[in-house]
Amino acid sequence: MTEHQPTPAEIKDHEQEMNTGALHTFEDFFRSLEDGQLSADCAVKIRGIFQGLTNHLLDHGGKPSASLTIKIDVKLDGQFEVKATVTDKLPVAPRGKSSLWQTPSGYPTVANPKQMHMFADRRPRAVLEPAARGSVG
Repeated sequence: MTEHQPTPAEIKDHEQEMNTGALHTFEDFFRSLEDGQLSADCAVKIRGIFQGLTNHLLDHGGKPSASLTIKIDVKLDGQFEVKATVTDKLPVAPRGKSSLWQTPSGYPTVANPKQMHMFADRRPRAVLEPAARGSVG
């Protein structure tokens, strides 16, 4: 199979098109958006995803996952208007759970209303700040 040899006219057309700033690849197109700011912002978000996944794995184990979504809207209004949105989704740290009961009048309570109260003081215990939890002892 022989390779196509461009004609002089094709070469001239190609050279003229290259001088117009034509974006031939998606990479060229993407880097041109917002004068390169979109690409730079995505690079920062990717780094944050990698760091977030590593931190989540170290703190909670498992197989954390994340995503980066890039949406590109194109509108023709005399000229093409291109608007991009970038959304990242990082893993969420697991939260603890609480067991509650319901009073006869429908309010939540930390004490089972069907059990006898063994202690006169039924106030909820103080909640420690996260930094103080490690130093309690």
